[in-house]
Amino acid sequence: MRRRAVAYLEALIASAVMGVGMAAGLTAYGAFAQGVAADREMAVATELAAQLAAEISTKTYEDSVNPVFGPESGENNGTRTLFDDVDDYDRWDATPPKLADGTVLNEFAGYRQQVSVSYDSTRKWKTIAVTITKGSRKRAELTLLRAKHDADQ
Repeated sequence: MRRRAVAYLEALIASAVMGVGMAAGLTAYGAFAQGVAADREMAVATELAAQLAAEISTKTYEDSVNPVFGPESGENNGTRTLFDDVDDYDRWDATPPKLADGTVLNEFAGYRQQVSVSYDSTRKWKTIAVTITKGSRKRAELTLLRAKHDADQ
């Protein structure tokens, strides 16, 4: 009878040790899976920000005909096709992100693209910040500087 009690106790202890080990393993796997998801979100957001920043960097410093800050009259039609200078992008905000022609990128639902443009104190530089968020978390931000004397002038 004693031998059975010892064997039963050993089995109980082994089960407890295995349970603790499995719980620790599942916790570690959960943390790993969350890290992988966060890394993927950051990679997607960085690519979205880079694409929009590349688009903006092709535009001139300011409109040579009508140098108004922000989109000139008639340029803000819900797309970016008529944006011809960098400050036209100021306050651009799209959820989910959109291509310049207004095509919604549904595969990136949950992501948001935003742009802010500001002058420096001398009005010779513009700072362009492209931000991509998912939910309430900022996942990527690229900042561009544009000088008034760039080659496009």
